[in-house]
Amino acid sequence: MNLSPRNTQVIVCCHKQCELPSDPYLLPVHVGASLGSAELDMQRDDECLGAPCENISDKNPSYCELTALFWAWKNLRRIRPDLEYLGINHYRRYFDFGRVPRGKDMTVRPEGEVGSYRVNSARLGRLLSTHDVIIPRDIHNPYTLFADYGYWRMSDDLRCTMRVIHEMTPEYDESVYQIIMRRNTLSPYSMGVMPWGVFDEYCSWLFPVLGEVESRTDISSYDAVQGRIYGYIAERLWNVWLHKEGLKLAQLPIVMYDSQPDVNPLKAAVNVARRDVGYRLARPSDSTTRERYAAIVGS
Repeated sequence: MNLSPRNTQVIVCCHKQCELPSDPYLLPVHVGASLGSAELDMQRDDECLGAPCENISDKNPSYCELTALFWAWKNLRRIRPDLEYLGINHYRRYFDFGRVPRGKDMTVRPEGEVGSYRVNSARLGRLLSTHDVIIPRDIHNPYTLFADYGYWRMSDDLRCTMRVIHEMTPEYDESVYQIIMRRNTLSPYSMGVMPWGVFDEYCSWLFPVLGEVESRTDISSYDAVQGRIYGYIAERLWNVWLHKEGLKLAQLPIVMYDSQPDVNPLKAAVNVARRDVGYRLARPSDSTTRERYAAIVGS
C-alpha cells in the first residue's frame, strides 16, 4: 500500500505550545482554540481554510481531544480532498513503530526527544493493507471497565451512557455488555489510524450518543479532572464500537515523551499477569452481570 502525506494524515491533538515532530504525515491541531487561550502556530479546531467552520471547540474542557476529531470529521477533507486514511495522536503520545516487548503497552522517552519522532509510513502501509484499524495496545485492569470507571470517575455518567446507547442504538447492547461489564482490558486514548470511511462511520455514531448524554448530565459541580467526562467516556465507546463492527485490529504500543521514568519490560509483563489473574478470580458470573446490566439500562 502506497501512503503519502496527500492521502494520509495523523492529527496531533495539542492544547498548548510544545515541541512537535517535523513530519509531513502529522497535522498538529490546537484543541479548544475558540476559548481564547494563547494563539498556537498550528491548525485551529474552529477554523478551516482561514474561516470559521462547523466545530465544538468551546466544549474542549469536557470533550478533550474529541474537539479535534469533530473538526477533522467535518472539515479536514476540504483541506485534504485526496485524504484516504486518518489517524489520531496526542502531543506527547504517538504510535510506536519500533520493536517493543509484548508485555509493554508504552515506552517512555525524554521530552526533548519528541522532535526526532517519525511516522514509519512503510510499516503503517503494511498494517493498513492487512487490518481495518490500528489502535494502541490494551492496558489491563484487575477488574472490569465498569468497576474501573466507577473507581476513578462518576459512575452515574457511565450508567447514563449505557442507557442512551440502549435507547438510541440497541443493536450495540451486546457489545456494551461485553466490553464494559465483562472485559478488563482497554485500548486507551481514543487513538487510531484507519480508512476515512471507518472514521466517518464511528463519528456518525459517537457524537450523537455523546450529545444525548450531555443533555442529560449536569457537570457544573465537577472539577477540571472530572469535567473531562466525554473524553473519558469516548475512550470506552471507541472499544465498544470496534467490537460491534467486528473490525480486524492491529495493536501497536505507544511512545510517550515525558519526564517520568520508563517501566522495565519484565515488571510490565508481571503487572499485566497479576491484573489478569486478579480479574479472573474476582469476576462475577455472566448471569449475575447480565442482571445488573439489565437493571442499568431498564430492560
